[in-house]
Amino acid sequence: MRLLKTTTQALEEFESTTAPPYAILSHTWTDHEEVRYQDLFTERTSGKEAGYAKVDNGCRIALAKGYDYIWIDTCCIDKTNNAELSEAINSMFHWYKNAGVCLAYLADVPPNVDPSHKDSLFSASRWFTRGWTLQELLAPYVVIFLADDWSEIGTKTELVSPLSIITGIPSMFLLGVDLESASVAMRFSWASGRSTTKPEDIAYCLLGIFDIQMSLLYGEREVGAFRRLQQKIMKNSDDQSIFAWTLDKDQGSPLRTSGLRKAFSLLAPSPESFKGWRNVVETTPPVVPGYLDGIRTPTVFNNKGLHLALPIIPLSVVDRRDRRVIAVLNCRKVGNNMMRLAVCLQDVSTNGGRYVRVRSHMLVSIPLRLVVALAKYASISVRQEECAQQANMSLPNSLDERLYSVVECKYNSAILLSDLARRISQSEPEDRAMTSVEYSCQKDPISPTKDTPWHDITPQQQSARAKTIPLRQRIRRYSLLTAFDGHTEKES
Repeated sequence: MRLLKTTTQALEEFESTTAPPYAILSHTWTDHEEVRYQDLFTERTSGKEAGYAKVDNGCRIALAKGYDYIWIDTCCIDKTNNAELSEAINSMFHWYKNAGVCLAYLADVPPNVDPSHKDSLFSASRWFTRGWTLQELLAPYVVIFLADDWSEIGTKTELVSPLSIITGIPSMFLLGVDLESASVAMRFSWASGRSTTKPEDIAYCLLGIFDIQMSLLYGEREVGAFRRLQQKIMKNSDDQSIFAWTLDKDQGSPLRTSGLRKAFSLLAPSPESFKGWRNVVETTPPVVPGYLDGIRTPTVFNNKGLHLALPIIPLSVVDRRDRRVIAVLNCRKVGNNMMRLAVCLQDVSTNGGRYVRVRSHMLVSIPLRLVVALAKYASISVRQEECAQQANMSLPNSLDERLYSVVECKYNSAILLSDLARRISQSEPEDRAMTSVEYSCQKDPISPTKDTPWHDITPQQQSARAKTIPLRQRIRRYSLLTAFDGHTEKES
C-alpha cells in the first residue's frame, strides 16, 4: 500500500502488514476536483483547489494527531492500473480497520452543528448516503468527524446514538462488535438508501463487511455484481436471511398487459431490497422430516439455477391444483422467537422440483409449531433470472367451490380473500394483507354462495354451515391458510 508522508506529501510504499502507524481519510468525492495519483508528480493546476485542500488539511490534522503518514484514496491508488485497483478495493476494509484514526470529512456540514438534532445538517450530510462510506464508518475503531472548516464535530464513540439513528446500524456494531454476529439481511439493509457512482460499486463496497474477496467486472451492472456477491457469501455462510428481502409493489405486481406475473430468483437484485428487514436475525434450522439430509445438502450454483434444501410446506394440501409452496428460512424478526420467515415459491417444471419465487413483495411469517407440524425438507432448484410466469389458472369459477385465504376473523365474521376475488374487484393483492386473529373451530368461517355474498353471512349461518366441513379438514385449512396469508410480513 502507498502512504502519503504528512510533512512532505510524498508517496512511500509499504507492505500492509508492516506499514507504520497511519491516519486515513474518509470523504465524498467531487467530480474533476480530486487529486489523483498522477497529480502528485506534477505541478499543482487550477481547478483542483478543493482536492488539494483535502490533501493539505488531511496531512495537517494527521500530523497534529501524531501520525507521520496518511492514506487518501484519491491519490494513494493508481486507478489506471486495474490490477492495483482490484487489490485496493478488496483490501480497503482492512486498511481502514488498521488505521490509527479515520478522519471523516463532511464537506456539507458547518461547524457548531448539533449532531443530536434529528433534522440537523449533520444527519442530512451526503456522507451518510454514499456506499463506500459505510465500511469507512464501520471498519475503524476511532473515527473523528470534521466539519467543512476541518474543525472537530465529535468522535464515533461520542456520537454513537445519533449515528445509529441516522444509519439504522445498532450501536454495538458501531462500537466494534464483530460484524459476523449481524445477519446477512441486517448487513445488507445498512447499505439500502446508499448509492455509488458506478452501479457495480454498490456490491464491491460491501466486500469487506462480509470478508469476501471478489474480482471486479465493471460492465456487469448492479444486479450482476450484487448476485455474484451473494453467491460468494453463500459459499461461506449458511445464513438464509440472505433470502429475506422484498421488492417494491410496482416491481412485484402482476404484469397486466400480458396476463402474466413476474417471478424472481431467491437472490435479491440490490441492497435496496433489504431496506425493511434490518431487524432479521439468524436461527437454527427446524427439526422436521428430512432434517439430517437437509442440513447436509450443499448449496450449488449452475446454469440452471440455485440448488439447495429447505423445509417446504406445499399449498397443495389445501388445493391440489395449487403448485405453490412455502419455503421456510432459518431466520426470524427480532422479538418473534416462535415465528420463522418464509418465501413463496411456485413449481414451474413438469416433473416437479424447479421453482421461481412469487409474491416477491412480501415475506411470510409462520408459527414455528406449524413448521414442525407441516414442513419437511426437500431438495429444490430455483431459477436465478427473473422471468414472467403464467398466472395460476387453477382458480375456481365461483367462490363457493372452495374456501380460500382466510386472512382475518373476529366478531364471528370472516373476511375472505382469494386470487379470484382480487381479480373480480380489480384491487391490488399487495394492499390486501391483514393480520389474522385466533378463532375456534366452532366458529370457522365458510365460503359464501352465489345467493349469499361473503359480507352478508351471519354468525348463525357460519355456525350451521361450518358443521358441513369435516373437523380435520377445517383445522388443516385454518392452520395452513392462516400461516400463509394471515401472518404476512411486509416491509416496515
